[in-house]
Amino acid sequence: MIHGRVTAFATIACLLGAACLHTGCVSTGSQRTAADASDRAAVGTVPSLGDSASAWLGVWALTDQRNSTFNVRLSEGGSAISTWSGGPLGVIGERGSWTVREGMVSIEWTNGWIDELKPGRYGIDHEAWGPGDRRGAQPRTYGKAVLLRDASAEFLGVWQMRGVLPGDPQSIAVALQSDGMAFKGVGELRYGCWATMPRGARITWANGWYDELTREVDGWVVRTWTPSADRAGPSSATNRVRRIE
Repeated sequence: MIHGRVTAFATIACLLGAACLHTGCVSTGSQRTAADASDRAAVGTVPSLGDSASAWLGVWALTDQRNSTFNVRLSEGGSAISTWSGGPLGVIGERGSWTVREGMVSIEWTNGWIDELKPGRYGIDHEAWGPGDRRGAQPRTYGKAVLLRDASAEFLGVWQMRGVLPGDPQSIAVALQSDGMAFKGVGELRYGCWATMPRGARITWANGWYDELTREVDGWVVRTWTPSADRAGPSSATNRVRRIE
């Protein structure tokens, strides 16, 4: 996938840590990374997956060559989308398709990268090859993959939201990751942190903006507060949103 490319995640993580302490954004205890895979495999909590495509559906936590966490959602119909936001598509992430063959998943991305997920000795292994690489050769990156099954998984991925301020794009992409980080496609400070809350999730942005994402009877809604707004009062804007599949 994007493995081995230069990223600013390390710098962002340091800045975000301070921002989250200041804003009160905390971990829900359900946020996980692929680094946990070996421990979970040891106690038998990583599922044994076979040729059935339905067994692989959902959100996976992976790490790239620089040990940065990103997520991949495998959807029915064979579509795949990642939350990695450093490529040409920005926060929209990466798009691709996936298939199951010989008991493992092959994900082919439009940028030429190929990821494979397959049962290993200690859980599910992840390997990736870049554009032009021969599949089966030494992968450019490898590690563990974790299928996220808890309640936070429904929030993970890329969301399509509406702009709030005059001049904002009509459509803004927001990516929520299993390590608690959030990224958006507008603004000078485009990162923040998120956590689950009753009936939804809250996103605290480093630039002072604040969102609450909730599921209503007729779909998903996001309520937004500007940096100067009182969060105990009415939201500054309310819009419908959808998760990109």
